[in-house]
Amino acid sequence: MPNFVRTPIDYSFGDIVMSGELVVDASIAGPRPGVLVVHEAFGLGEHAIANAERLAGLGYAALAMDLWGSRAQITEMPKVMDAIGAMIADRATWMGRVGAALDTLADQPEVDAAKLAAIGYCFGGASVLEFARTGGGVLGVGSFHGALNPLGADWSSERTKGKLLICTGWDDPLVPAAAIAAFQENIAGSGVDWELNLYSGTRHSFTNPAFQGAAANEMIEYNAQSDRRSRERLDAFLAEIFA
Repeated sequence: MPNFVRTPIDYSFGDIVMSGELVVDASIAGPRPGVLVVHEAFGLGEHAIANAERLAGLGYAALAMDLWGSRAQITEMPKVMDAIGAMIADRATWMGRVGAALDTLADQPEVDAAKLAAIGYCFGGASVLEFARTGGGVLGVGSFHGALNPLGADWSSERTKGKLLICTGWDDPLVPAAAIAAFQENIAGSGVDWELNLYSGTRHSFTNPAFQGAAANEMIEYNAQSDRRSRERLDAFLAEIFA
C-alpha cells in the first residue's frame, strides 16, 4: 500500500519566500523521477496538491510549488489578472520562481535530478511552457488549460530540449482558437517535440472538480471526461520521457 508523505518546503527567489509541498510515496526506496506541479492562477491549493499526490502514487516525487509566495490565495478575478500581468511583465522573476522550485525539487534526496519534468494548470500551464521555451532543464512539460498568449514567439530546439504536452479545451475562452493557431505557427519548424490535444465541449479549468454545478460558469467548468483523457495522456507522456 502507498504511504504518502506530504512535507512543506520553503524556498526563495529574490526577497520572496515560497512555500511548496513535496509529496512522495515513502514505501518506495531510493531516488525517483521528480515532477514539479504549478498551480492555477488562484494560488497553491488542494487541486495542485491532489495532482502531486496522484503522481506520487505513480512512483514519482512531486513538488506542488507556490508561485505567488507565502502561499497566497487570490480569489477575485481582477486581482488574479493583475498578478498574472505582473509576472508576464517581469519574465526574469516569473521564470526565476519556477527555476527556484525546480532546483528545490532536484535537491531532495528522494529525487533523481537527471529525470525532471514540470506540469501546470491554467497560468501554471503557461508557466511551464514558457520555462521550456526559455531553456528550462526538464525532460518534458505538460500544460493543462494553460494560456498560450503569454508565451514568447521564438521557439528553438537549441533552447528547448524537453518535449511538450499541451491539453486544452476547444471552448476555453482563455485559450481562443486564434491563440492556438498563433502558437502552432510560432513553434512549427522549430525542431521542438510538441503535442497538442484539444477537447470538444470543454472550458477552462476542466481538470478541477471544484468548478462544477453552481461553481461553474461560461468560462470555467470541470469536465470529467476531458480530465480523465488528459490524465491518461500525461501518464503515458511521463512514462515515455522518463524511460
